Amino acid sequence: MNFIVKTHKKDLVYNKPHLFILNKGMNSGKPQKEPFTNSFVIIFQNDEDCENIYFVAYSL
Repeated sequence: MNFIVKTHKKDLVYNKPHLFILNKGMNSGKPQKEPFTNSFVIIFQNDEDCENIYFVAYSL
C-alpha cells in the first residue's frame, strides 16, 4: 500500500482516491470525505486502500 500525506490547500481538487484527516482541535484525527479547513489529505493509489485506512483512522 502506497500513499502520500500532504497539507490540504483550499480549492485544490484531487483526482486519485483520498481522505481528509483533521489536524487540530477537539476532533483531531477525525477522517472525513469532505475537506476541513485544518486538515491533511491522504492520497491513495486505489479505492480499497482508501476505505481501509478511513475505517482504521475512524476506529482510533
